[in-house]
Amino acid sequence: MTLSSRPQRETSQKGERRWAFLRHPGDEARGPCSRLRAVEGVGGVKASAEGIGRNRRVVFTPDNPAPLPKGSLRWRKKMSWRVMAKPKTLKDRLFGAAVLKMSFRLRGDEKSPAFRYVYPGVLRDLELDDNAVEKYIEDNRAEVERVARGKPTGSA
Repeated sequence: MTLSSRPQRETSQKGERRWAFLRHPGDEARGPCSRLRAVEGVGGVKASAEGIGRNRRVVFTPDNPAPLPKGSLRWRKKMSWRVMAKPKTLKDRLFGAAVLKMSFRLRGDEKSPAFRYVYPGVLRDLELDDNAVEKYIEDNRAEVERVARGKPTGSA
């Protein structure tokens, strides 16, 4: 590697000295213990061994760990709503499946390939069976039909 300017060369040499404990020739034969001993003289880094047998590994940590910049956690804020979704109650799941079934029934499409493909998957995902959905439709027919026709829940 050819470095043209003096600052680049100095930076490279400084980095090589600081992280030299990671590259020992023949390390594979000696194992992770040699890395632990190599770190003892290097300032700013602590090393510890974790695990047992083949799963043993060396963990390097800085003496003064700096907190992550605020921007690095931005993706967590965007995704947090997915993690904290409220679980649906049995009534909500039955209502959703009943509206789906009723919307196909009102159009006369219960024998269509679309219904035969979608409806069993919905029942599986919602952990319901068809008999429970039919019973819910019988008990709440007016409300289920109203929503299946596209009218709001409270309207007549």
